[in-house]
Amino acid sequence: MLLTTKTILSSADVERAVQKVLSEAPTWKKYPDRIRTLGTPSYKQPDARCDLDVLFENQRLMHNFSQLYSCVTKACEEILQQDVFVDPMLPVPGFHIHVTEECHERFEAAPWHIDKSFLNVPRLANAEDKDGHHFSVLLSLSTPHSGTSTDFLLSPSGEYSREFYAKADSWYSVTHAPGKMIFFNSHLVHRISKFDLTGESDCRITLQGHLVLRDGRWVYYW
Repeated sequence: MLLTTKTILSSADVERAVQKVLSEAPTWKKYPDRIRTLGTPSYKQPDARCDLDVLFENQRLMHNFSQLYSCVTKACEEILQQDVFVDPMLPVPGFHIHVTEECHERFEAAPWHIDKSFLNVPRLANAEDKDGHHFSVLLSLSTPHSGTSTDFLLSPSGEYSREFYAKADSWYSVTHAPGKMIFFNSHLVHRISKFDLTGESDCRITLQGHLVLRDGRWVYYW
């Protein structure tokens, strides 16, 4: 399986989740690439450890967004036909947030990349770097008025050299919609597409997470 999509939240569930994320604005983390996060992804931790601050954050997120995590893990279990669990000693799935204070702001497409953050996480040392053993999960909660998507590169040979990245001029785009989950093989090269925000009420919010097979069990983390 390479990629599948599924709508898993009602409009009312989406609105509740968005309002909760926005209410947590004082705890958002800001990064130079203009992405804000609610939660601490493992790839943003230099030592890939889950320290006391992250454990406290995990506890808060799991309490405030328990229903959301439950919906996502259930949907993933239906796709994988296996149980999925959250390890509280790992960074739990969190949120990418794009907002603006301008009348109009453009966000250019992010760099192409694959998701292999688990390779730098000591607690996931037993996870195998094999095709089909690691998936990425994106749940769209708020989409810009201009629309947004995730782009995917598909190489006929399966090889992705620097030259291939540089010359890539065509890709497959999956359009976001509130409540829509995108579930894909983490070996797929992908990126956030470019998008525009128009005013303070416009925002792009997604729940981000990964699934990795560790010791025969699927772990949902960030």
